[in-house]
This record gives sequence, C-alpha cells and structure tokens, in this order.
Amino acid sequence: MKITTSEKEKLTKDNTKTKIKLIIGITFLVFIESVTLVRLHNVQTTYSNKLAEANKQNKAYKEITEGNYDIGIELLKDTEVTNEQLAKVYFMIGQFDNA
Repeated sequence: MKITTSEKEKLTKDNTKTKIKLIIGITFLVFIESVTLVRLHNVQTTYSNKLAEANKQNKAYKEITEGNYDIGIELLKDTEVTNEQLAKVYFMIGQFDNA
C-alpha cells in the first residue's frame, strides 16, 4: 500500500504535535520539580538556622548556670531572645537594674 503525500504530511503534522506536547509536558514537570527543590531547600535552611539558634541559646544558658553571667548574657543577646526572656535571666541572676 502506497502512502500519498497528503497522508505523509498528516502523519508528520501529527508526529510534530505529539513531540510538542511531550516537550511541553516534560518542561512542566522539570519546572514543578525545580520549584519543589527550592521550597525544600528553604525549609532545610530555616530548620538549620533554628537549630543553630537553639544551640547558641543552649550554650548561653549553660554559661549562666555555671556562673559565667557576663559571657552567658552576651551569648544570649546574640540570639533571637526577647526582651522579656532577657529580663527573666537578669532577675534569675540578681541583676535587677539591668532587667
């Protein structure tokens, strides 16, 4: 069976449409994957920062409990501690004027 020119053109056009749809689909999937990876990286960075902050606060409170008040308070000031939390520490160590 012989294929006519118009049938060849139709098959070529159909193949081209299929290829374009496939390229669009793959591009969309790659875009979705990259967005997901960026969001995952942002979450990892946030949790990493929170963990580092918690470790700093832990070290600060350890210094305070060991009696190294000045060192502990300076370390604590370098963290995301609130003024209320800092005031409580000053009260705990008896430095009421600084609270």
